Amino acid sequence: MKGYFLASLLVFSTTCFSHTYSNPTHMEQFKKTGVCENCDLSGINWLSTNKEGAIILSNSNLIRSSLDLLGSFNRQYSNFSNIVGLRLSMSYGDFSYSNFANADLRNAHLINNNFTSADFTSANLTGVNFSGTNLYKAKISQEQLNSVSELCNAVLPNGQESEC
Repeated sequence: MKGYFLASLLVFSTTCFSHTYSNPTHMEQFKKTGVCENCDLSGINWLSTNKEGAIILSNSNLIRSSLDLLGSFNRQYSNFSNIVGLRLSMSYGDFSYSNFANADLRNAHLINNNFTSADFTSANLTGVNFSGTNLYKAKISQEQLNSVSELCNAVLPNGQESEC
């Protein structure tokens, strides 16, 4: 009985208190190439790449990560489809025409970005902060917009500016 209790306690504590950490090989790959599909890049502060232009992170884990643009603000046509980006932080980038379809972006901070004509089809945007963001002509539903936490001074898909 004592052994069963200790085994149960071990399983419980491992499940409840474990943290996910990024894969260093994946981090290096993304830094060099700007491409890392199906990668674990979770929990990285100042995730960056030396590559200019579009980046590809489809199907990757970006939970609690922060994307640093390192002075390269043009990330048009990037692919973030199917990412898990809970509490992801990205700001001041141009992600026009980028793909965020089926992404899980709950509670992400996506402030002051340009998402003109970006595709958010079936993305979970619950609790997202889109303050100061340009969503002009983005593929995003009214239901998705209703689920975000903040749209202060954002340009909406119809071109109107939201109020605070």
